Amino acid sequence: MSNPLRIGVLGCAAIARPFIRDVAASPLVRVVAVASRSADKAAAFAAETGVARHHGSYEALLADREVDAIYLPLPNSLHAEWAMAAARAGKHVLCEKPLAVSRGEAVLMFDTAREAGVLLLEAYPYWFQPQTGDLV
Repeated sequence: MSNPLRIGVLGCAAIARPFIRDVAASPLVRVVAVASRSADKAAAFAAETGVARHHGSYEALLADREVDAIYLPLPNSLHAEWAMAAARAGKHVLCEKPLAVSRGEAVLMFDTAREAGVLLLEAYPYWFQPQTGDLV
C-alpha cells in the first residue's frame, strides 16, 4: 500500500506498547507519533517503542498534519473528551475498551464523529479476524 493510515497514539499507557508492536508489521498502517502531557515522557516512550515523533501535549498530536487517525489508550474516564476532540480535529479514532462510561456519552461520541465525517471504532480485535468475516 503506497499510503498507509498514519496513526498517532494519544497517551503512553502500557496497553499502547503491544498495539504499536503488533501493527508494526502491517503495510496498511504506520504509527508515526505519540503524545503525552509530558514532553519527556513522550520522548522516552517514543524511543522505547520505535515511534519516530513525539509531542508534549495531546493537542499537539491532534494538530499534527502527518496523523490521519489516533489510537486512544487513555483512562476510560477520558475517552469521550479526547475521542471527540480528535474527531473535531478531523482524525479517525480507534478507542480502547470500553468506548464510553455511559450510553449517553457513547451517543455523543458517535454523533460528534458523524458530524466530523470520521470513523470512531472501539478496539475489539474480533472485528478484523477471519472468522468474523465469515459471518457477514
